[in-house]
Amino acid sequence: MSEVESKIKKILEYSNYFYKLNTNKSFLYNELNDISEKTIILIKNSYKDSNKINKIRYQVVEKLEIGEKITKEILEEIKENVNNGMTPR
Repeated sequence: MSEVESKIKKILEYSNYFYKLNTNKSFLYNELNDISEKTIILIKNSYKDSNKINKIRYQVVEKLEIGEKITKEILEEIKENVNNGMTPR
C-alpha cells in the first residue's frame, strides 16, 4: 500500500468514527465518559477562558474530571448554564 493510500485509509477511519459520534448519542456519551484523566487535563487547559462552545466543552471536562458521567440531561444543563451566563454548580 502506498503512503497516499495509507493516509486515505486513515482519513476514512476517522471519518467513520466521527460519523458514529455524530449519529449515535449512546456511543458519543460512552466515548466521552471513557476519556483518560491525562487527556481530561489537557483538554481542560485548552478550553479555559474561551468562547461559548469551548466553555461548554470545559464544563463537560470538569464534570468528567470529578468522575461524573455525561448524559444528555447533564449536557443540556451545561448548555443552558453557559447560555445564561451561569457558572457550574
